Amino acid sequence: MTEVNEIINSINKSIIIISPDKKISHINIKALNSLNMSLSKDHVIGKSVTDIITNININDTHNKEVVATWHINDGREIKVLYKSNDIVLNQKRISSLISFDEIRDIINIAMNYTTDDSVNFPNIIGKSSKLLDVIKKATIVAKSDSTILLNGESGTGKELFARAIHNSSPRKDGPFMAINCTCIPENLLESELFGYEKGAFTGANSHGRIGKFELANNGTLFLDEIGDLPLHLQPKLLRAIQEKEIYRVGGNNPIKVNIRIISATHRNLEELV
Repeated sequence: MTEVNEIINSINKSIIIISPDKKISHINIKALNSLNMSLSKDHVIGKSVTDIITNININDTHNKEVVATWHINDGREIKVLYKSNDIVLNQKRISSLISFDEIRDIINIAMNYTTDDSVNFPNIIGKSSKLLDVIKKATIVAKSDSTILLNGESGTGKELFARAIHNSSPRKDGPFMAINCTCIPENLLESELFGYEKGAFTGANSHGRIGKFELANNGTLFLDEIGDLPLHLQPKLLRAIQEKEIYRVGGNNPIKVNIRIISATHRNLEELV
């Protein structure tokens, strides 16, 4: 079992292995993070896959990829591209392997292969009055240097708007850096944002590493799913916005940064407060 866990954790895809009676026998870390960050592997193993993903249907997905909106047992919905393959031994199905990626991750990867200056408001296609009104407002705020919050459901193009705002702003010649606050484990998110000094923690790069704040200097930092930012990081983010300076993990000296922050969330932040 240990070897199987090591193998599926090395795969850059969310993996769930279920028995013929649809009970979960193995699940990798990426799948756990996608389904619910608070779930532990011990809590999931042995449960029926439908106890976690209430509307999953693997019967129609064998050997083909299917786009679906999964209903998670905590009330969330996630859009995924998934496929199921049988694991056969001696001509008998002993288990099924479900592999999936979140649609938003696929979009983020595609966006990372798109040059920033190719995304502008004319690239956002639509005729509805609400969309045109949002484009008009975004065009206006792009000219300022204000911090922006984009609110909308997952998959509605929030990063597309963020890139278009950046490319229509005075910072268009500077870098555009994006980070999804839910895709990075909580214990690594601080170092991804603020960087770290050499020897800051076990396994750290011996030369240290700069974070997204420094990489975005003189440009724009896009914080996707800001509503899922851990509580202990929120004061540090607030200080970075107010004081325009950061501290690397393990560092004692403040580092000045000149960035514009655009954040996005699918959550109702006013209700959460």
